[in-house]
Amino acid sequence: MRELIRWALAPGTRTWAAASERGFGDVFMPTDAPQAHSAGVESDRILILGSGLAVGRGVVSHNLALPGSTRSCWSWG
Repeated sequence: MRELIRWALAPGTRTWAAASERGFGDVFMPTDAPQAHSAGVESDRILILGSGLAVGRGVVSHNLALPGSTRSCWSWG
């Protein structure tokens, strides 16, 4: 039964994925290195996973994206 559902939904899922990927063609993406650094000797390393906001869609620098804004919120030094 599970294979039948997968077989029935696969073409629609592929079409939706291709159409949604085309919709991001005109959205800004960061061009700098995908990392943000915090000053200090005891800084923490945080791994941010995901897509969209995590990769910086809509901004031109990772310092303006979620990693950079997280760095500036937790940097007290």
